[in-house]
Amino acid sequence: MNLHDIRLHRRIQQGDIGAFETVFKTWYAPLCAFALRFVNDSDEAEELVQEFFYAYWKNRENIRIRLGLKAYMYQAVKNLAIK
Repeated sequence: MNLHDIRLHRRIQQGDIGAFETVFKTWYAPLCAFALRFVNDSDEAEELVQEFFYAYWKNRENIRIRLGLKAYMYQAVKNLAIK
């Protein structure tokens, strides 16, 4: 995981809403486009991504990211879409 991702995730774990907003604004649209490939419905894709970000914030203190923040987000959204 790159240093920037590590710092952002640590700040989010500590409750830094600004860091969370940065991640949200950066990755919301790309994650929606990614989810759309699985569900073929833009509203459903957006709901999945919103669900991911809600769960990420809610469980931030317990989330351990190994490969990188981007990889974690994409895998989590994919898992939600497959369900």
